[in-house]
Amino acid sequence: PIHHYPLLHAPERLRRKQELYVELGIRKVQERPDDPQAHAELGHQYAELGEYARALGAYREALRRDPRNATVLRDMGAVLYLAGHREEARRALELAVRVDPGATEAWRNLGVVHSALGDWTRATECFERALDQDPGWIEGIRSLSVALEACGRREEACAAARRAFEAAPYDPACIDNFVGQMIRLGRRDALRSLLEGAAESPYLRETLDRLDTM
Repeated sequence: PIHHYPLLHAPERLRRKQELYVELGIRKVQERPDDPQAHAELGHQYAELGEYARALGAYREALRRDPRNATVLRDMGAVLYLAGHREEARRALELAVRVDPGATEAWRNLGVVHSALGDWTRATECFERALDQDPGWIEGIRSLSVALEACGRREEACAAARRAFEAAPYDPACIDNFVGQMIRLGRRDALRSLLEGAAESPYLRETLDRLDTM
């Protein structure tokens, strides 16, 4: 009961809430067994609990009823990746973007999967497609930078790293990526000037202080 929740620790409250949603999801599937959305929702609920095998079973049931549902393919690809099934994740996400080329999240996830598989050329293409649809995705700009550098396209990689840094000068991941790329290009002096002119943040100040030892 809700009035008991304050007596529990926050993780326990969250877990119980997620379990309640699973119970409701199971009930909905029992009431509407031919509804692909009911199975997909149950998949989401299992995934939230980290029960990936059951989540995948629910997604497969949804796809059995609606094989060209790009959203379910995307979500199944994400869960396959989290479960360690990278090749299966790639296949599901490739199918998702084939069904719906405008599926931004699927392009994002596909870029992550290709990066994990070491296919940096394809990762670059996927991140570029995602950024065409969502230019403000800062993590994607940083990820594109990493993929470009892995492809040997170092100037383009550094330009992307700078874009991410300028968009989020407070973000440690963006700072570290930009700093690393500039140092690898031998541009330490230019880097110092750019960092000194950026918006102040504790992590940025700390990075400046240790720049000479990097």
